[in-house]
Amino acid sequence: MNDVDMDAKKNKLSKKSISIMVFSLIVVVITGTFAWLTWRSQNTAMVLTIGELDGMSVTLKPYQINASLTPTNDYTTQEYVNVTVENKKTVVDDFTLYYSINNIDAALIDDGFKYTIVKSTNNWSSQTVVKIGNFVSARTGQNMEIYSESVPGNNTIYKYRVYLWVDSSDGNQASMQGKTFNGELRASISEN
Repeated sequence: MNDVDMDAKKNKLSKKSISIMVFSLIVVVITGTFAWLTWRSQNTAMVLTIGELDGMSVTLKPYQINASLTPTNDYTTQEYVNVTVENKKTVVDDFTLYYSINNIDAALIDDGFKYTIVKSTNNWSSQTVVKIGNFVSARTGQNMEIYSESVPGNNTIYKYRVYLWVDSSDGNQASMQGKTFNGELRASISEN
């Protein structure tokens, strides 16, 4: 082979190699975009009552959530659990929300894996974000408190939505891909 044929063959191989690398990069980017986290929150329906039968209660719905999480810059498009807190007593009582964590992969113990709690006191005519937190302190087999509040008596009703989401501005999204979080959102009530 002469030098001209060798150069043509090298250029052809270089173009082919570049094409393969670009195609591989596109596949990785597309895969990273669509294959994210799946979380399950089971047995989240509960009503807890303290004192009188019609006293203080916390209800969490839906009963079961199966959701795929994709990185987003806003929690509002993600799945959530509805929480209703009602105090029919005449005295103030406290309630606490927490995740009972059955399993959390190490990559999700990160400030980019977040929860947001939104509150309404007027049946969703208006709402306020009361807490944005992350899973940096989360551990498998532990309860992680995410929110607590005192609720006045005399038929006070507070409604919350607890969102679970992945912040797209966090730099660790690639390491979160395909990882698992399995937990139950729970509540406890204590007399004040």
